[in-house]
Amino acid sequence: MSHFPEILWQDEHFVAVMKPAGAVVHRSAEHRDAKVIMLQAVRDAIGAQVNAVHRLDRPTSGVLIFARTTEATAAMQEALTNGQKRYLAMVRRETPESGVIDRGLTHLDSDVVQPAVTEYRRVGVYDLGGGFGAASLVEALPHSGRRHQIRRHFAGIAHHLLLDTHYGKGGINRHCRGTLGLPRLFLHAAEIAFVHPLTGEAVRVTAELPDDLRAFLTKLAPT
Repeated sequence: MSHFPEILWQDEHFVAVMKPAGAVVHRSAEHRDAKVIMLQAVRDAIGAQVNAVHRLDRPTSGVLIFARTTEATAAMQEALTNGQKRYLAMVRRETPESGVIDRGLTHLDSDVVQPAVTEYRRVGVYDLGGGFGAASLVEALPHSGRRHQIRRHFAGIAHHLLLDTHYGKGGINRHCRGTLGLPRLFLHAAEIAFVHPLTGEAVRVTAELPDDLRAFLTKLAPT
C-alpha cells in the first residue's frame, strides 16, 4: 500500500515529496476549500516541523521541497536560484523545436514588471481531433521564478497550456476535458536539480508523470 505523501528524496535537512494536482502548499484564504495541505501532510508524515522552500500552483503536480529548519530553508532557497527546474507541459498548436521566451511579467499583486525567462524544448506533437488541430508536449525550463510564469509565458506566444482556466482557451479546454478526459491543467514539475547547500553534493529529484496526464497522452495520436 502506498503512503501519502510520496517521499521522493530526503536527508537530515530536507524532504522532497510528490505534490498531487489539487493540493495546496499551505493554508490560505484564497484556497479555503482545499482538502489537502502539503505542509501539514509532510509534517504528519515525518513527525516533525518543516517549512516550504518554494511553491507550486494548486493545479500543478510534481516535485516539492520542504526544509526541516529555518536555516535550511534559507540555504535551499538560495541554492535553487542557481538550480534547474524542469516542467512538462502540453500546449496548444505546434511549437518550434526549441526556443527562449524572454518577456517581463507584471507582479500579480502590483504593477511592477519583473524580468522572466523560460527556455523550452518540444518533446512531441499530437493531434487533438475535433478540429482543434495540434498540441505540443514541451519541456519548460524556467530561469526565473515568477508566479504562473510558464502559464503566462506560453499564453503570451499563443501556445496556451491545456486546461489552464486562467490563461487558456475555453473551447479547446472544454474539448480536452469533455471529449478527451483531461481532468486538470497539464503542467507537471518533473525535476529539480541543485547543489546541496549544506553538503555540496549534486542532487537531482525527479517525479514521474502522473497517471491522469499519462492517460490523456495515450488517447492522442502522434503527428
